[in-house]
Amino acid sequence: MKKLSYKDFILSICMMILLLSTLIEYFIFFNEPLGITIILELIVSILVPLSFPLINLYLKERIPFSIQCLICSHLYFAIHLGTCLGFYVLISWWDLFLHGLFGFIATAILYIYIPKINKYPISPLLLGIIIFLSIMGLAALWEVFEYLSDLILGGDTQKVIESINNGKSPVADTIEDIMITPIGLCIFYIGLGIKELINKHNKKK
Repeated sequence: MKKLSYKDFILSICMMILLLSTLIEYFIFFNEPLGITIILELIVSILVPLSFPLINLYLKERIPFSIQCLICSHLYFAIHLGTCLGFYVLISWWDLFLHGLFGFIATAILYIYIPKINKYPISPLLLGIIIFLSIMGLAALWEVFEYLSDLILGGDTQKVIESINNGKSPVADTIEDIMITPIGLCIFYIGLGIKELINKHNKKK
């Protein structure tokens, strides 16, 4: 059986340090008790990196460290900065940025693992179509989660009140979030294409 080392917990330690920093900043700038939603989200931001070593322990292959870093970055941007420190309010495009980042991360994960899970060879075109449909589905599911979260906890993660105050349709935020997610996919494939061109160029030398 695989053994865990301190290196497996580097991201967990980093996220705990960031959590402490976020809490200090929160109480300095807001000076009010944390809401139950924020507390739950901050707990999740610690539990996710703590789960990586356990997943690596039982998987045949380790989750790439770069993927772990991207997931933790998204948690920090979304929960620590977005929810806890109010970046969603301070920066109008913060929510769209995070949905695009989610699209990038989801594409990277699916690009790595779909060929490994599939028993038969899969063409790059078909793989791209599967990834596109998958992230669109995930984006829609996330909007359902936001709706249920607002319904149960009484929040406004879908910016319904903000949209009405700005004279926009309450559905606008949901549709924009879903539409922005594939941009992350496009950025991933552009980066992948650039990498392939660089590799071909280096081989010719």
